[in-house]
Amino acid sequence: MGQIIGGVIVLIGAVIAIFVMLARGGSRRRTETLRQWAFRSGYNFTPGPVPASQLAPIREFESGGEVVESNARNVASRPRVTLFDFDHATRHEHGVMNNRTEYRRSVESCALYQLDEPLPRFSFNALSAADQNSLAGRMMAKAMGVIDGEGQIIAFDDRPGFLLFTDDDAARVKPLFAEPHFFDDKCGWNVRSTGSWLLLSVKTPAPAETYDAFAATAQKIYDHFRHSSS
Repeated sequence: MGQIIGGVIVLIGAVIAIFVMLARGGSRRRTETLRQWAFRSGYNFTPGPVPASQLAPIREFESGGEVVESNARNVASRPRVTLFDFDHATRHEHGVMNNRTEYRRSVESCALYQLDEPLPRFSFNALSAADQNSLAGRMMAKAMGVIDGEGQIIAFDDRPGFLLFTDDDAARVKPLFAEPHFFDDKCGWNVRSTGSWLLLSVKTPAPAETYDAFAATAQKIYDHFRHSSS
């Protein structure tokens, strides 16, 4: 029995080791592919990791408290724009006397733009382009009604799946979203404005082999807000 248990433990260890090796290999391939992309596209490239706070002094990049890791990897930069993988990890203690610890890690593809003129603060999530008459739209509208009591939410009449929050002057934010249908084909994108910085992100890392598409969409969103504010 002891030999069987020992064999199972060895097998599990071998499987874990294989998964770790595959993950590291995939990470190295992604870094090399993005390095070549940056060279072709006129960007400087830093594989990292580097503290995300070095890219911009914004709250999303700060470490401390429950945030145990906030790093930027595969950093492609040129004047006023930086593309990177945002590696973010948190630790949350819960249970009786905080005797349980939960770790969460996420990796997002991000585009960070330094603005010529600051924008009002806002956070926008294009979750769904479903209209208000669809089942998904009615569910999103109901969720919006619940969220509305917890913060300053700006609703879109025919796009309940577009969530816009601001702790700034709503009258200054609304004109920036006068054409919400611009985001109909950009579901999954998040846009955050923190004064002189515009941070765009997608929750699933953009494939390195099609990074041109990610960079092009980010540029379109940036241009959209630059023109909306002028």
